[in-house]
Amino acid sequence: MRKGDETKREILRAAEQLFCQKGYEAASMQEIVRAAGVSKGGIYHHFASKEEIMTLLSHQHAQELSLIHISEPTRLQLIS
Repeated sequence: MRKGDETKREILRAAEQLFCQKGYEAASMQEIVRAAGVSKGGIYHHFASKEEIMTLLSHQHAQELSLIHISEPTRLQLIS
């Protein structure tokens, strides 16, 4: 795994945690920078804005939910 991918994942993890704790509007890019342990330039290398971070997190969660939705009928068939 490349270091850039690890950094991006750490930024997403920190942002998600802050969004859950404080709410999207109250969480700042500076707080995400501190929580992720990256520089301000580092975060902007990976993401143009807080909105872009939220969009990616939303897409990831939507994918996870669609996988759960797809696998649920299969699980129910196995139980029956």
